[in-house]
Amino acid sequence: MKIYSNIETLKQLHIFKQLDHPVAITAPLIYSESVLIGVYCELEGYFCVNVSVQEFQDLKHFFYDAKWFKLLVHGIKRMWQEFRIGGWDTWTDGIADTEMMAYLLDSGREGSEYSLSSLAHRYLDITYPHRAVEIADKGFPEALYEILTDDAWLIAALAWVLLDKMDDDLKFAYFYAELPVAMILNDMTRHGIPVDGQAAAESYRTTLAKMKLLSAEILEGQEGSLWDGSQIYKLLKDRRAVMPAASAHFLQEVSQEDLKVMARSNPIAAKILEWRDLHADLAFLKAAAGQSRIHPTWNMITKTSRITASNPAVQNVSRHTCRPLMKPGPGWVMIKADYKQVQMRILANISKDPALVTAFRQGHDVHWLTVEMCGIHGATDREKRDKAKAVNFGILFQMTAEGLHHELGIDKKTAQGYINAFWLRYSVARQFLNGIVNDLKSQPPEDRAVKSYLGRMRRFDGAFGPREQRQAKATLLQQMEAEILRMALMRLQTTFRKEGMKSRVVITIHDAVYVEAPLEEADKAKRLMKSHMEAAVEMSLVPFEVDIE
Repeated sequence: MKIYSNIETLKQLHIFKQLDHPVAITAPLIYSESVLIGVYCELEGYFCVNVSVQEFQDLKHFFYDAKWFKLLVHGIKRMWQEFRIGGWDTWTDGIADTEMMAYLLDSGREGSEYSLSSLAHRYLDITYPHRAVEIADKGFPEALYEILTDDAWLIAALAWVLLDKMDDDLKFAYFYAELPVAMILNDMTRHGIPVDGQAAAESYRTTLAKMKLLSAEILEGQEGSLWDGSQIYKLLKDRRAVMPAASAHFLQEVSQEDLKVMARSNPIAAKILEWRDLHADLAFLKAAAGQSRIHPTWNMITKTSRITASNPAVQNVSRHTCRPLMKPGPGWVMIKADYKQVQMRILANISKDPALVTAFRQGHDVHWLTVEMCGIHGATDREKRDKAKAVNFGILFQMTAEGLHHELGIDKKTAQGYINAFWLRYSVARQFLNGIVNDLKSQPPEDRAVKSYLGRMRRFDGAFGPREQRQAKATLLQQMEAEILRMALMRLQTTFRKEGMKSRVVITIHDAVYVEAPLEEADKAKRLMKSHMEAAVEMSLVPFEVDIE
């Protein structure tokens, strides 16, 4: 096996100048002061790269910031992020990422199921080898050379299989939406979110003290974990609490949903939930304390197709305690653009339901229509509308009467009444969604998939009972909402760059986008946000509308 340690010799290899023969390159394996990389190309066969960490700083751009050859790889977004490469001049047309392609072909799996070993088993019928004997026999680094070159060959074989399975719509989504958005999200991570570090530090201390008091009240001096469902079960049973679900009695474990139900009448359950909510805020506050910016990781490979954040999870923190701390310094403003009833508008367009289309065209507030239709009560109009919004959202994403009962604290009969009234009014939309399920039922399991506007698929190749049927209905709306947001991000960031503006997207939360802008650009940024987000995806019946704050 050839081992290349001279970067200049490596760059001159003919395979890096042959666009008709893509090169498969593994993620770098960094060991001590060495960086090992496996490479495979039909023209050259296998070889390995062994360079110093310092030399790799130059090689990483050549290998993973593709501008000279077609690259086959697994997990390019992580490499761009970790090595701080990938930008607007990256040639995304020439990158085939097996992880991202497999995700678009089947977006409903767990993250671990997009690993190289899992994909090799699923698509190539190859069991990823366990090499304890070879490693012990051959030692370092020879055994690693073989492992890495084998991985490079697997990437190449997978890439061709996955590309062959992708139709033209999905290839378009991959090359001109998914890969560019991956770069935008990495740019958001590098740029970060502005925060008030001093206020965050004070809030961190306050929150930590509150959590300690709550924990002492809940546990009454005993040792225990407030995350452990079985310990929570024992604690609540010892306090003579009434368990809400048969599963709690059978499993002797209390879930988060069980706690939500119990919290309405049980103060200990309510305090446990409060403690858990504070714990979610604590990670954000700790990261922000004393800082001017935080740098969460943005992930796009999720079951719902929505973009999520981690380290810290800025989308899940308290809107009252934490979100006000995400604010820019003097001379800058934070602008929020929020889609109005985007799920309902999507449903109106794809189902052509006349009642829903008419409501939007006549300028009605569909959430207030639900207040009137369902007879929703509340202390104020705002409270009524918020409840109706939760009802609409829950029903659209196929929440059952049991789910609405838990979510809103209403009895099951009332919850079922809401669901019945909703689908009676929007009966054509109901028929449309039921038609999707009926079509899936008629197909063999291996062909059973929901396809989005841009072609991404979620497969239902296993059991297809009531739960999976509800998921299928919800999937189409979730995928389209996620794709609308992706297209909006691309339009915005591209325009900001072309216009030479300093404004940039820093946060996305569900169907909202936050832009940090200099004061002198604020009005222009607002106009661009509204126009680009509303035109992100063309819809013929009901246009999208965006509120700007």
